[in-house]
Amino acid sequence: GRNQLWFAASKLVPRYLYYIFLDDDVRFFRGNFSAFQDSLLKYRPAAAGPRYKGIVRKIVHGAEAQVHYSPDAAVMGFHADVFFDGLLLPYYDGFDCISWWHSQACLVDLANLLYDGAVLQINTCVARNTQHHRYPKGLHVRAFARFHRGLGVLRNSSLFSSFRRKHKYEAAKPPAGQVSYSIPEATKAGMFDRSGKYWTRIADIAAGRFYPVPHQC
Repeated sequence: GRNQLWFAASKLVPRYLYYIFLDDDVRFFRGNFSAFQDSLLKYRPAAAGPRYKGIVRKIVHGAEAQVHYSPDAAVMGFHADVFFDGLLLPYYDGFDCISWWHSQACLVDLANLLYDGAVLQINTCVARNTQHHRYPKGLHVRAFARFHRGLGVLRNSSLFSSFRRKHKYEAAKPPAGQVSYSIPEATKAGMFDRSGKYWTRIADIAAGRFYPVPHQC
């Protein structure tokens, strides 16, 4: 569903500064959707989500927003540079047969690697899903191993294992000027193996080919 929304949004003119995925059963328990939008425009992150009610994580005291390394997909906003860059989105669906959580896990790992310190949690907004349906869920070591080493995501797969968080539990600050999250094509070519299974599937989705894919489960 999110990939079809991404595809539809990619055709919209004019483009916006932020694009937000929002599950239809999400309720805000603190703040609201407009407040979340305002925070995106104030802090201008690469990507951000609100606090997710029921999941306990350390909160930076007094911080309206903080660096975050594991945002929930229920509500997530993306800067246009990130939304259209073809790196975090569209979502990879090759693990959907064992868990829908892994599409977000793949996105989170890439986001942390590419935009360390620019993925935020908006502490002034608290939300969560109000309905829960049956679907494949859970995080599986085998899927992580295939994503990190078996699908040709990175030319140097050790970048995942060697990644260390530099901004954990750090309060966010509004930027002083314009921000850009565009990654030069030369950098992309050096980092990513576009001939690998992962990027081949991403290219198919970006072209609107949503047919079932042979899964990597």
